[in-house]
Amino acid sequence: MRNSIIRHMKIWITTFVVIAMLSGAIPVRGITNSCIDITTDAYGNLFLLNPETQKVFKFDDNLNFIEESMNSISLKMANVDSFTVCWCAGELSFSSLADGKTQMYEIDENWDYVYHRNLADVGNGKGQVKIPSDIKYLRSEEDYWVAITDKSQGKVVIIDDFGEFHHEIVGLKSPVSTYYSPKKILYVIDDGQIKVFSPTGKLQNSFGKDILNNPTAIDASKHDDKFYVLDGSKIVVFSATGKKINSFGSFKSAVDVTVNTFKNWVIVASCENGGTLQAFDYEGRLVKTVTSAGSPVRQTVLRFKVDSYVYHINGEGTKLRCPVRIENDRSLVPIREIVEPLGGVITWDGSTKTIMIKIESSTIILRINQSIAIVDGQIKQLPSSVPPRIYCEGVTMVPLRFVSEILGAEVEYFASDKTIEVKK
Repeated sequence: MRNSIIRHMKIWITTFVVIAMLSGAIPVRGITNSCIDITTDAYGNLFLLNPETQKVFKFDDNLNFIEESMNSISLKMANVDSFTVCWCAGELSFSSLADGKTQMYEIDENWDYVYHRNLADVGNGKGQVKIPSDIKYLRSEEDYWVAITDKSQGKVVIIDDFGEFHHEIVGLKSPVSTYYSPKKILYVIDDGQIKVFSPTGKLQNSFGKDILNNPTAIDASKHDDKFYVLDGSKIVVFSATGKKINSFGSFKSAVDVTVNTFKNWVIVASCENGGTLQAFDYEGRLVKTVTSAGSPVRQTVLRFKVDSYVYHINGEGTKLRCPVRIENDRSLVPIREIVEPLGGVITWDGSTKTIMIKIESSTIILRINQSIAIVDGQIKQLPSSVPPRIYCEGVTMVPLRFVSEILGAEVEYFASDKTIEVKK
């Protein structure tokens, strides 16, 4: 009778555990709820990890998709779910909840990220991690140290430039994530607050305990004068002294935050719409939104800057024949630099100073110093009556937005740095 009762109890317990695991009631090693993980470098490039596909995507400082930097073939470890980029952009480091591994990859002479070394050993000993839940680089252009959080052991392990153990912070209750400042000050989200540790691992102070509800990620402005903490559905902003100074956002499924110090943007990653990136200025005003970031599609992206001779095609800088000019609040750009990258063909009639642009089945006819255009046989007034002009000793300049949109492109202007972005 007793053996029968024990047998039935074992069956009941086993059934309960299986059901709980399937429903997510009991956390299982190697399973993570993070749909994407993001990190930025000193130049404003954003790197995004999709744990489901095991791919790393690189976006420029305006959140335009540039390339697939890594995938499951180039990674020498399985099931990576957290990663970080060094401030120099030359290294990526990964961690895996599934097997406890942490690895560093460096850019080689072909500009590919290749395996360089293991970081912390797997285990319960000093300098070892077993279930690394977060990994962050020191924000520095000199020392490329890495902080690895192990929530299961209540500690953060510091690995130096050469892959050697430096020191560790132990005795934490439930560490979640970190920010590692240029002065080697470590900010750890633990026990619902932010704990601040000296370069040697000594607790200095803490903040946010009576303000934060469920903090999961933290980053800081360029000079560490503002700290941005992802707290559930919002971002809470703290001063350098730990005083709350603002909060913003209403996110449905936010999972990470990173600060683009190149543009002074706070970027929040959410799971909705195939992975969403939302960029805010330091005051919390929305600047840009990108959806489907977890599986991005490459577009042709042109970036111009007012009065600058440099513009970019898909992230690569090149010289303009004539810089962007502003006339009556309209931007004029060199015709070839806007039309040809978008797939158009230009014909010039010097006797009448007439420009003909063809793309697929559409035709646009413009004339120098005339504020009308003929688009597929229809006469159209140019916006603000700004016509094509000739500048810089013979360079034909055309209204950027008008021509771009007829060619099927989207145009966006960023007042903060006077840049214009054209995408198709």
